Amino acid sequence: EDPVRAISMLPNVKGVTAIGCVLAVEVHGGAGGEGYSSGAAKEIVLKLRASHNIHARPLGNVLYLMCAPTTHPDRCLDLLRAVYRELSAANQAAEAGWLWGTDAK
Repeated sequence: EDPVRAISMLPNVKGVTAIGCVLAVEVHGGAGGEGYSSGAAKEIVLKLRASHNIHARPLGNVLYLMCAPTTHPDRCLDLLRAVYRELSAANQAAEAGWLWGTDAK
């Protein structure tokens, strides 16, 4: 399955745009709200950096990731897989928090 499509199907993802070598993932803001004031994407970016050494940029509830045009397609696929894993983990943590009545982070 196309990794960009797989990311777009996650429950905590509001929308995905892939143009050229740029990926923008809009995540649901949760308690932090939507738009520029949301910190929802920042949490994902911090986890990508800490766990995978991937440097993405948050802007409100949107995560931006860009590969260089010369990046090998396999490396781009690795980056997409890491984004998928972190978004999935964030979604599972949010569901666990709802289930147990806590704010899971």
